[in-house]
Amino acid sequence: MGLVLGILAFCCQTYSSILFLRFLVEMILGLRGSARLPRLAAALAEILFAITDPAIRLARRVLPPVRVGAVSLDFGIFLSIFVFSTLGVVLNGLRSI
Repeated sequence: MGLVLGILAFCCQTYSSILFLRFLVEMILGLRGSARLPRLAAALAEILFAITDPAIRLARRVLPPVRVGAVSLDFGIFLSIFVFSTLGVVLNGLRSI
């Protein structure tokens, strides 16, 4: 049972790292403006977005973007990172019991 919990904890922590990488990519794309990405970077970003979209869409249903004037603040990615990081820590703690 400890091995299964360890593997699940590793998967959750890895996924939270991938979600954080998506956050960084979104920030870079936002700062980049309308300039296009090189082909390889665009392909990697597309894969990254495809992997992380299900969790972020679910988090956006739970915590929809907040409108502040003309800006919309999206906390879905932070909620996803928090949930998967916490789940990884809890599973890792249960493994050692």
